[in-house]
Amino acid sequence: MVKLQWKLLPLGAAAVLLFLATGPITGEAEEGRAVARLKSASKNPEALSLKLYEWGVDRANWDGTAVSPNDVPDFYYSADEVTLAPAPEKPEPKPVAKPRPESGVGCAKPVVYFESDKDGVFDFEVRFAHGAIEWMYPKPSRRIDTATAQWDGIKIVSNVDDAAKLPKVRDVKADHWAAFSRDGAKSLLQVNGETEHFLFYEGSKTDLVDADVAQDADGNVVIRNFGAFAIHDVRLRLQTKDGWRAWFVREIAAANGSTPTAVTLAEGNRVELADVRKPGVLAAESKAAGLTDTQAAVFERCWRNDFVMGDRSVLTWRHDAQAVDSAVPLKAGNAKLESKRVCYAWIANIDLSRQAEFDKLADGVSTGDTAAGEKLAKSGVAGAGAVRRLISNSEVSLARRMKLAKWLKTQSGK
Repeated sequence: MVKLQWKLLPLGAAAVLLFLATGPITGEAEEGRAVARLKSASKNPEALSLKLYEWGVDRANWDGTAVSPNDVPDFYYSADEVTLAPAPEKPEPKPVAKPRPESGVGCAKPVVYFESDKDGVFDFEVRFAHGAIEWMYPKPSRRIDTATAQWDGIKIVSNVDDAAKLPKVRDVKADHWAAFSRDGAKSLLQVNGETEHFLFYEGSKTDLVDADVAQDADGNVVIRNFGAFAIHDVRLRLQTKDGWRAWFVREIAAANGSTPTAVTLAEGNRVELADVRKPGVLAAESKAAGLTDTQAAVFERCWRNDFVMGDRSVLTWRHDAQAVDSAVPLKAGNAKLESKRVCYAWIANIDLSRQAEFDKLADGVSTGDTAAGEKLAKSGVAGAGAVRRLISNSEVSLARRMKLAKWLKTQSGK
């Protein structure tokens, strides 16, 4: 199973509600008044008008090995530190349907910023459609299940005099992302006795990764989009026998059912590493996607080294806004929400010299080899990509493709 790690930074910018929907929650009991406001906000003409900016990154290693732990401040809250309590009319919290693997894809540092033309109070909910929420700040009022966190009565303060009366934000080293991410906010948030410039959440996703990178029979590098939405600003940095190479593709259209949209990388979309690494490239890209100038600069400061520097082969792309909303739906109570969510995917440690190894395992799965399936389940993006390429190959028998599709369904978490 592929596990995505989603890292969110300050709200207002996004994942930073990192990358990446539950059904409507009902109930009028006193304990659930905040939840009831979530349902009625869109009908309330007096609701607070909020602008939400979010940025975040889904991280995974190509071969299924674990990504490095996320560097959240010590005072952020893990899931174990947040009360697991049922919402009204829900008898018991529901656990994740399947155990999550130790490695895979995670939503990293999603930061969510809020802006309003007046002070006010609102409620907020974050839910992983397929996955689990693992880190949060400020402390939520509750988790209603392992995938969903709710904050009741968030006070947004834009007035300087009122902000001065709030408890001070916690100290963080100036060069830590949790400190400089505050630069992207125009307001303060106060909830459950804690003050911060943004809302943070982070978790893991069990969704399959949209894109795959592989070589064709002629040795050409091909990027395929297997997802239901287009992917944008696709960037590949790859170590080849001829040295380091880089390519950029503005957009790859959504797949047509099980048939991916494929782009063969050639001289026409090659870019020079020096150009990719110029300061301001990521900032300009994320600003065009919806972040403010300051938020875009914060995003680049946080992620530039991972995206365009270093000595690892890395594939990145920006998720379509609809894909972000589908993967991590948000709700605001007593507020009308206008959202700009910018979430990227980051796949590292790509080694196409191992492609034949994963292709052989996928071929074994198609013939019912249980041992091959067990090995492939631990191979992350590379393994899932090998299976998907074989499923989309019309020369493979329908019976074999059906076995592959059945195996793939067990890995998707859906």
